[in-house]
Amino acid sequence: MQEEEVECPNEEDGEEEMKETKNESGAKFPKLWSEEDEISLLSGYYEYQGIKAKSDIGGFYEFIKPRLLRSCVKQSQVSDKICRLKKKFMEHSSKFEHNTHNTPHLQTLFELSTKIWGSMVCSKFEVSNDLMCEEFDGFLFHEGVDVELLESERVRSMKRKFGEVQLCRSRFEYKQAKLAKNMERLKYDHYNRALVKFFP
Repeated sequence: MQEEEVECPNEEDGEEEMKETKNESGAKFPKLWSEEDEISLLSGYYEYQGIKAKSDIGGFYEFIKPRLLRSCVKQSQVSDKICRLKKKFMEHSSKFEHNTHNTPHLQTLFELSTKIWGSMVCSKFEVSNDLMCEEFDGFLFHEGVDVELLESERVRSMKRKFGEVQLCRSRFEYKQAKLAKNMERLKYDHYNRALVKFFP
């Protein structure tokens, strides 16, 4: 499936999504995007990509507008919403995948987003996953564990825990390096003040 050509605007330049806010009288303004419209937007976007060899936001806007409950939305708002949904999926896809407490709405959004952008997430983490798999295999070999004798669910659980340990180790090494850098800065400042004091 051909990836879309939607240009994501900068958040400070793009039109912000309307939130449910209160005016001075306390009345609530409706949200621009209802849950139904979010589903219709992604479902239509997936369908439109299958129709067009190369998607364009102008053509998609005319295609999706009749399906939205709030047909007054502008083309820029449609483009901005797609970018926001894409960003949310790219940044939090793993959390959504393993969360068993997703609402039906979030689960549907996740499934549609996976159809549209799932391959991008796979390529994004392909290198890091390969590296972790190599380290995990090396760990099992060092411990004398034959992975073929274990159940797949057991291996997956061990791999997840191994990844968590590696993350903690990486975080520790990062903080250690940061501390060492700060110590070097303190030593530099100390020697600098000493030079100024004794050799004004």
